[in-house]
Amino acid sequence: MKIKILFFIFVSAWLLSACKKEPLTDSPGNGNDNSIGEVMFWQQADQGQITVTCGGQTQVITSYYYNGAPSVCGASGCATFSLNPGTYNYTANSNSGSWSGTIVITSNGCNRIQLTGGNNNGGGNISGRVMFWQQTNQGQISVTCAGQTQVISSYFSGGAPSTCGTSGCATFSLNPGTYNYIASSSSGSWSGTAVVTANGCNRIQLTGGNGGGGGGGYNSVANVTFWVASDLGCGNITVSCGGTTHTITSFYGSGAPSCGASGTATFLLPTGNNIPYSASCNGLSWSGNVIPPLTGPPCLKVQLTH
Repeated sequence: MKIKILFFIFVSAWLLSACKKEPLTDSPGNGNDNSIGEVMFWQQADQGQITVTCGGQTQVITSYYYNGAPSVCGASGCATFSLNPGTYNYTANSNSGSWSGTIVITSNGCNRIQLTGGNNNGGGNISGRVMFWQQTNQGQISVTCAGQTQVISSYFSGGAPSTCGTSGCATFSLNPGTYNYIASSSSGSWSGTAVVTANGCNRIQLTGGNGGGGGGGYNSVANVTFWVASDLGCGNITVSCGGTTHTITSFYGSGAPSCGASGTATFLLPTGNNIPYSASCNGLSWSGNVIPPLTGPPCLKVQLTH
C-alpha cells in the first residue's frame, strides 16, 4: 500500500510540473513594448479640419497652433499616431487641399509634421505673394507671372516697400510654389524664378534690364541649409521652413557643408523675408527665424546645436 501511495504522489507531482506555464514574452514589433514612437501632424494656420491617415489609422486635426509646433506629442487638436519604428506613408485631406508623403518613426521618438498649403506644393487657401518693384525710373514695366500680367508704374528710391501690394508695384497672390516670370519695358527685359511661401511676401527688385532673378547683384531666392556637426543621439532631425519639410540624416564634423549637401535639410526660399522654422528629433527641438540673404552668395547655413 505504501508503494502505491508513493507512486501516486510521484505521478501527481510530475503532472503538475509538466503543466506549469512559462512566462509570456512580447515578440518584437507586436506594438505592446516600449519601443514605439509617435508622429504628430499639426497646422499653424486655420485650414479647417484635416483628416490624416497613417499606418492604417485615421485621425483628425481640429485645432491650429499659431505660435509654432506644440512641444508635446499628442497635443490636443493634433493628429498623433503611435507606431512601431519604421517608414510609413501618410495622406491627409481637408477643404483647403490634400497632402501625402512619407514619415519615419524612431523608437520612443516624436516626429512633428506641419501641414501647410495643401496639394503637396502648398496649394489650398493659404496663399503667399510676390511683389516686383524698381528703385530707379525705368519706365513702366509689364510683368507676367503664373499666367497673370501686371504693371510696375512707380519707383521707390528709398528701397523695397515694406508692405506687399504697395501701389505702383506688380504684386501677385499665388499658392505656395515656384513660378517663372518675365518682365519687359523700354529699358530692357527680365526673366527668372519666384518662390512663393505660405503667408509670405517675396520682394523682387528689377534692375538693369536684360537680366534674371532681379539683376543688379540682388538675389530673389536663396538656399537655407540646416546642418549638424555631430551625432546628437536623437536620430534624424525633421525641419519645417517656408511651408515644406526636409530631414537631416547626416552630420559634418569637419565644418559647415556646402549648401544643399547630402544629408542636410535645404530649402529654396525668397530673400529678405523673416521666415520661421521649427525642427525636432527624439527628445530635442529647435525653433527660430531665418532671413535668406538678399545680397552676396545665395546661401545661408544654420547649424542646429545641443
